[in-house]
Amino acid sequence: MKSGRPPNPDRDNQMKRNCFARQKAQAKYRGEVWNLTWDQWWGTWEPYWDLRGRKLTDYCMRQLDPDLGWEMHNIEMCDRLTFFKEQRKRGQR
Repeated sequence: MKSGRPPNPDRDNQMKRNCFARQKAQAKYRGEVWNLTWDQWWGTWEPYWDLRGRKLTDYCMRQLDPDLGWEMHNIEMCDRLTFFKEQRKRGQR
């Protein structure tokens, strides 16, 4: 516990919902198809939730084929180092 307060399940759930909404909004901004429901998104993220972050060893969700959009059959979780290596191979950012 960072602040010495007990965990607040409502605050934790709201943070997860905000992350879902942010990822969906970013996909829309980039013109990408988004066909993931909250349940699909959370079901994919749940085992990795405590491993997310900005370090190269932290996890992120990525599309297997960027042309197919955000669909259950087209996403996977991977560490950020793998994500950046794959982007470089494809000639993306």
